[in-house]
Parts: sequence; structure tokens; C-alpha cells
Amino acid sequence: IRNKLPNEPWFADYILVDTPPGLSTLSINGVAATEELILLLKIVNADIEGTRHFLKTIHKALRPTTHMIVNQVPKLFIDEGGGQEKTEKLLDRRIMSPIGRANITFSGIITTNEMLINKELEYAFKAFTNAMDAVRRPIHLLDQENTQFIIDFEKIVKSVMGVKG
Repeated sequence: IRNKLPNEPWFADYILVDTPPGLSTLSINGVAATEELILLLKIVNADIEGTRHFLKTIHKALRPTTHMIVNQVPKLFIDEGGGQEKTEKLLDRRIMSPIGRANITFSGIITTNEMLINKELEYAFKAFTNAMDAVRRPIHLLDQENTQFIIDFEKIVKSVMGVKG
């Protein structure tokens, strides 16, 4: 993958590989093919513990540059509760410090978006009641221009890409 995709006919600068969570063969193979790993997690004990276990195992052999993104955080927690700083400290204490790798970083937060959740529920129920090929899967980056989701997403992309501002 690393040798073929940057060349003809694809000329790919970046490839995103979405794998199942956990230490499955697909996840490990996906990580093995990457230089950088982007993990999405929620601030719940199962995700935090699972992420730490996954990274501890992966970083024993592969050690990819790793970006952690926290998903579905209430905006009020961020705006009024010091949530950004609390989240960074929690991830450092529970994941990054125990693993002890400088190349594991916190790269941002995606706040909860009820419209996005409702669209996902609508899609899930349509897919359940209709043939899958008759249902259009929403592409939230295209469907939600200038929303908090896009603002959060753009900040994270800049963080992962090392772009300031």
C-alpha cells in the first residue's frame, strides 16, 4: 500500500483506512500499513481502557504517530466546564503517560451534534426497513456546512496535519 498508492494511477497523498475497533486482524493490519494513526474515542471508561490497551499493544511493535480525537462531548462541558483542559489531562493520565510514548497526542474534540445523531438514527432505521442500496448514507461534511461539527473537524484536521491557527 505504501509503495503503490502514492504512484500512478492514484497519486494519493493521504489514505484513510477505517477499521473496526479493538485488536482485530483488520485493525492490526490497518495500523501496520500506516505512518500515522487517528483514533476516535468517547470519554467513557470502556473507550479509555480499550484505547489504552490497544495503543499499549500496538506501540510495542509498530509505534505509529498517534492522534487521539474525542467524540461526542457536550458543547456546554467545553464552553462552561473547562472541558477541553479536563479532557486533555484525563487522556494524559489514563492513556499517554502510562504508555510513555511522545508520539501519542491529543488532537481535538468533536462536540455532540444532535442533528448529526438524528440523521444517523434516520439512516439506521431506513436501512433496517428498506434495502440498503435504496438508502443514501449521509456525508456530514457535505451536509452540514458552517456548523459546529465542521468547525470542530477543521480544527482537528489542522492539528493532525501540524497546521498552526
